[in-house]
Parts: sequence; C-alpha cells; structure tokens
Amino acid sequence: MVSPGTLQVVNTLGEGVNHTYEPTIRDSGEVSYPSAEELLDDRDDDAVIVLEQLADRSLLDREFQSKVYICPECLTDGMQYSTACPSCGSIEAFETTLVEHTECGTVDVEESFRDGICPGCERQVAEETLSSQRRYVCQGCESWFDTPANRLRCRECLHVCQPTDSHERVLYVYTLGSGGERWLDEQLTARDSIAEELSERRFETTIDAVVTADDGTDYPVHVYAVDTFLDNRIVAEVHDQPTRADIEYLIEAADALSAHPILVTTSGVVSEAVSERLSGVDVTVMTSDGEGGLEQAYRVTDEPRSTESFVQRLASSLDVSGWKS
Repeated sequence: MVSPGTLQVVNTLGEGVNHTYEPTIRDSGEVSYPSAEELLDDRDDDAVIVLEQLADRSLLDREFQSKVYICPECLTDGMQYSTACPSCGSIEAFETTLVEHTECGTVDVEESFRDGICPGCERQVAEETLSSQRRYVCQGCESWFDTPANRLRCRECLHVCQPTDSHERVLYVYTLGSGGERWLDEQLTARDSIAEELSERRFETTIDAVVTADDGTDYPVHVYAVDTFLDNRIVAEVHDQPTRADIEYLIEAADALSAHPILVTTSGVVSEAVSERLSGVDVTVMTSDGEGGLEQAYRVTDEPRSTESFVQRLASSLDVSGWKS
C-alpha cells in the first residue's frame, strides 16, 4: 500500500527532482529526511519508516553513509571518540614511552631520564639498566595502563560518556532502484488511467488530492472526481496488492466525502481477507493492464505475491451513478 504522499516520495526520485534522500539530525537527536517528509501525508508514518519500507520492497536502493553518536545530555550529534583512563574515566590519558630503571625499580616517562639521571635513585644510569615500553599515562590520577577505556566527548557541552550511553544513529542514503522504476510506472499509469476515464465521463478530476470532509478531516486520495451537474463524487485509490487496511481507509474516506469508492489494483490480485471485505461493501474494483486499460476483474489468492493457483473471479458489476456516458 502506498498513500499519495508515499507515491510522491518515489515519483520525485523518478522525475529527477531529488536524486537522493539525504539524512539530517533533528534537534531532538533523531534522524530525519526533510525532503521526503514534506511530501508525505498525515496518514503516513515518519519518513525514516516509509523509506525503510520502500527499501525492504526493493523499490528504493539503500546505501550506508555513516554512523553518528548523539550526546545524551544536549542531543548534539557528532560526538568525538577519545581514549580514557579505566580507573578514573579521565580522557586526559595519553600513550607515551615509559622507562624502568631496573636497578632501583623506578618507572617514569622517557623525558625524565634524558639527562642520564634516574629520577628515583638520582644515580647516573647505564643504557643496559633501562627498559622501555609503550603504555598509557593518566594525567588525572597518574595511573599507568596498557589498554585504555573507550569514551565519547560532546563537542558542544563537553560531556564525556561511554559509547553505550550515547544515542547511536545509522545514516542511509536512498535512491530509486530499477525495481522502483518499473513499479512507479505501473502505479502512475493506473492512476492516470482512472483519472482519464472519469474525465471522459464529465467528472472534474484531481490527481493526488487532499479532500476535506464536513467534519474538517483531511483525506489524501490518489484520485478525486466530482460531477457537479449530477452531484456525484468518486474517490479512487491505486494499490499494487491492497491490504485490508487499504480497503478500510478507502471505505472511510468515501463515506466521509459522500463519494463512491473505486479500488484500482496494478497486480490484479487481492488476498482472501481483502476479497471477503469487498464482498460486503459497494466498492468498484478494477485492474490496470499496465498500458492504460482498465477492467472490472481481479484474482483472489491466499498468497498475494504468488503467481500460481489463482482463482479467477469477476468483480460484481456495480451501478455507479454518473459512471456511464
């Protein structure tokens, strides 16, 4: 199922208006896609969810961009990685060369031995009595360690935390895939076909309309058609494989707008659950042939995505007021 807004999200990529949907970070610390968000309807989920659903259906291609870490205190993105002292947590810990005077056991940074005097026993040292190794030194608690702790530091409020305490966000870029191009062409052909059919029957037709009901509720629909002379209205929704929720929305919108509902399927297939719901309501169901033609026929199956064992079924010929010339 796709709403008019979701269809526009895909269509905008197809038209080349936006070649990609790029992520940004909101002030709340959440990932957003503003250019997709502004196209969606109130009935749609957040753009992140919509884009993921389209990618899962192979309509959009998803490419990993990066990860960002959000500060848990001020919600600024782009926290910086830092090593830290495992004892006190201070990030003022640096890797350096430590030198041990084996005769007295004094251990200190390399610079302390450069004058040839041990800072511990204050005796002249021979090269063979010195042993060096790379270790971390904490300037806060002056402890030494081999393996530092991992910390993130906020560039805005300077808060330091463990990586697991920050908010990790994965960023993806979305583009139109080859499967999406074919799917988009099918949906637009079906939408334009039903709009043209209604226009030929003297309806004033609007594509991707948002129609306001008497109670003030907005209903986005793929096609809205009005015959002002006969006071007839039609709402049409286009779906590749309609769900029960799609049918409920179409019925609700048609009832609220005092319009007759038309369902156009681009696959010609509905599930048994959808077929059962359609059998009890006055909905005209049509199938697009992908070349601009429409017919009042569809198939019913337990597995909507299967191409085998379909039961052929003709939809009831419904008397739609104002439909015939």
